[in-house]
Amino acid sequence: MKKRIPVGRLFFTFSLIPTLSSLFFIVLFCRLGFWQLERAEYKTILQNKYLEGEHSAPLSLEEGGAINSDLQHFPVSGTGHFLVGRDVYLDNQVKGGVAGLDVLTPFQLHDGRTFLVDRGWMPLGADRQNLPVSPASTEMDILLNGRIYFPDKKNFILEEDDFSQVKWPLLVQRIDLFNIGEALGVELAPFVIRAASEVRTEQAEPLPKEWVMIVMGPEKSFGYAVQWFGMAFVLGIMYLVFSFRISGSSDD
Repeated sequence: MKKRIPVGRLFFTFSLIPTLSSLFFIVLFCRLGFWQLERAEYKTILQNKYLEGEHSAPLSLEEGGAINSDLQHFPVSGTGHFLVGRDVYLDNQVKGGVAGLDVLTPFQLHDGRTFLVDRGWMPLGADRQNLPVSPASTEMDILLNGRIYFPDKKNFILEEDDFSQVKWPLLVQRIDLFNIGEALGVELAPFVIRAASEVRTEQAEPLPKEWVMIVMGPEKSFGYAVQWFGMAFVLGIMYLVFSFRISGSSDD
């Protein structure tokens, strides 16, 4: 359906399908632009919290205060011991092009509260049927320093982890604190502690730690937002250019 609307020396040709299509994509691009702006704001908040933590005294785990996702990346410390022989390996952790695992070990305070501690990264080795042995964690009481990390529950995985038959070390695709706690026979805190340091043992050096706060900074999100808004603007201009004609010109 086409309809001509005179506008001065021009006339506007209204066509239903091109109009609806253009409107749909303009709205879509604008929504994506605003979504990227929201992501940029969220990442800016995360960065500010991380920098704030750099100059703040760590929260004491012994004090038992409520810790929620607002304290993401905030420093914490506590005295306790690792539960040796109960390592959890987080699969698909690539560093420098090398496939590897993050080694997570339960850490228990004197009052029995237990936290899953990410001790760092190690290469996978030949295959997943013969998992590498992680450096032994100490059984002594230590003062653990680290940062709070609430795992992303929306990470894409090919298949869910099977906790029906538990074998240590436990290889997982995602940090599921409830099911890992069930396998350990303890109730885990609802967050992971990314260890800032670890006591060196006689058996091995501490695992390397290169924590990525955010994969993509707010600057890139701002850049993507500009691109989406720019595409919406260009599409709007193209729609107007192809819809207006000089009076007396042909439709061809």
